[in-house]
Amino acid sequence: MRDFDRIRRNMRLIEEIWRIDPDYRFIQLIEMIKARYSQANNDLGRRQYYYHENEQELPYYIIDLFHLEDEDLECYLYELLAEMKSKQSEVDLFFDKLLVLMPNLKSKYEEHLTYYDERLDTVMVEDVFMPEIIMKLKNNEDEKFLRTLFDYLEECLTLKGEDLSDIIFVTILESLGNEKVILDMAQKYMGPVTTEMQEEADRGLGRLR
Repeated sequence: MRDFDRIRRNMRLIEEIWRIDPDYRFIQLIEMIKARYSQANNDLGRRQYYYHENEQELPYYIIDLFHLEDEDLECYLYELLAEMKSKQSEVDLFFDKLLVLMPNLKSKYEEHLTYYDERLDTVMVEDVFMPEIIMKLKNNEDEKFLRTLFDYLEECLTLKGEDLSDIIFVTILESLGNEKVILDMAQKYMGPVTTEMQEEADRGLGRLR
């Protein structure tokens, strides 16, 4: 019979990982863990399939870890938890930098913390910082701010960890493509990595072929 205590140990690890980034829905969290486990183990369980759209054959992937032993998963969850804890500081520094660039949003930042009793990273970026960034792009004002901001985003996407890149990808880069006039202005300031990832975000949302 399998070790009954493995249930408690694995679920506790998953809970700790989830608490670090509570913006994940549960299924999203599990898919993230599967994808990272596969990447860390030579693409274990990665399966490529194809579907047809507009007379094109397009690839898609799934991660099949049906036969993964709980003990192996447990070992990896410890590694993933340690990695995510070590990268928290990068995310903290990111928000510190945004507040330096946009000090007028400090009160809204604090209101978010009070309302949610914690910082929900993607919600914070979308609700507090993106309206200000979008407004400056739309009005084409404060070129120094915009250049500094996008230079910093380029640095983050090039040099920082996956957790911070994911936050930037699903908040800032996806939002920039919502209006063409905003995206056109933003592209004047984007570096090559930011440009590539923004196009990837648009493709993921079906806005770019």
